[in-house]
Amino acid sequence: MQKFTYPEASAGPSISLWKTCPVGDFLLYPQQGRYFMDHFTKGTGQDVAAAQSLSQFDGWDRYTGATGGSVISDAAERDGVVTLESTTDNEGAAMRRVSEFKIDQGEGKFWFEARIRALNITDAKFGFFLGLVEAGAVAATLPLTTSDALSDNNMVGFLKNAADGDQVDTVYKANGVTAVTVAEDAATLAAATFIKLGMYFDGVVLRFFADGVELADTKTIPAADGTDFPNDVNMGIVFALMLAHGDTGSVAIDWVRAAQERTA
Repeated sequence: MQKFTYPEASAGPSISLWKTCPVGDFLLYPQQGRYFMDHFTKGTGQDVAAAQSLSQFDGWDRYTGATGGSVISDAAERDGVVTLESTTDNEGAAMRRVSEFKIDQGEGKFWFEARIRALNITDAKFGFFLGLVEAGAVAATLPLTTSDALSDNNMVGFLKNAADGDQVDTVYKANGVTAVTVAEDAATLAAATFIKLGMYFDGVVLRFFADGVELADTKTIPAADGTDFPNDVNMGIVFALMLAHGDTGSVAIDWVRAAQERTA
């Protein structure tokens, strides 16, 4: 039988990122590791339109701005896609999972990847954040402020700010500490085109990926707690949009996948 190889540019998870993850073992023996994947084939339950501040479905907290935000299943996509959108300046939308992962040298290896799409890549329109954020409900200015900067919370992942519409930075922030950019313009977006963004923590070093290609800049996670990296808190998956400069902002997520070894 011919061996099937999965191209990194395909719609599925990237082999280069996931090749070391024993997904089968985690599924069969949960005591060995946590594994989560959502294809959003269930949609988001009852879609959340503007003026509904916070709702919850299937483990996701969803927030929308008071007048212009929405979290809506895309009926045009057969495989399950959820769109975050805002039409009101300084308002956004977000969705967040429970906190079940921790990037720390005392914890196990960690894998993360999501397939997302930005409606447009025009400068001075909107920003988004994809990654992990500390426990607590998403809100009007969490994880992104109205200037599409990171809020004062613990988080790590990918940030597109409105000023540079087609570029994504790799970033992290610890509560009370200035946000750190691991790499500016780490990945380039194409309008209305899906891209896969991911992270892999090998127990010491956190690496970032775009469409299955490992990016050059990494972050060595300090052994001690209380540094500029949020290695002392549990965090959950988050995807958020902020419309910082009027017009319309729209981002979509096709799937998200995350796993981590258990050490205790």
